[in-house]
Amino acid sequence: QFPKGKLYGRDNQLATLTDVYNNIGKPSVPSIVLVSGYSGAGKSTLVKHAKRSIKRKDLCFISGKFEHLQQVKPLSAIDAALTEYSNEIVQQGQQKITEVRNSIIDAINTDVGVLTETFPCLSKIIGKPTTTPTEVHFMAAQNRFKFIFQ
Repeated sequence: QFPKGKLYGRDNQLATLTDVYNNIGKPSVPSIVLVSGYSGAGKSTLVKHAKRSIKRKDLCFISGKFEHLQQVKPLSAIDAALTEYSNEIVQQGQQKITEVRNSIIDAINTDVGVLTETFPCLSKIIGKPTTTPTEVHFMAAQNRFKFIFQ
């Protein structure tokens, strides 16, 4: 049995992940990297090693994982990543929370409720919406959600 947490034969993938992350040119342009593979193939370990090797302070590295038992929650990996992000921001103090809150509100304006309703962990940063969400047709809600993540 191999020791847990060690990488074997993943040097190319680790280099690719690190290169992609280090070559992101514009911090204001969101980017996402998806790592896929069979269960137990070492994806989580690969991502953890990549996170340790990345040296840029001007970008945020968060990760989430689709858990096999969470199949009924299609956004579980995004929720996990945003929970990690929220916790990191909160640990940095009130000034950082305010900075991130203002950036999010400036970017999505009145759709804060859609975001915090879908990802409650973000209320640590954004706070609870001051207005109650209105009933919205499913397609309109889906369009708002897509717009927020652009």
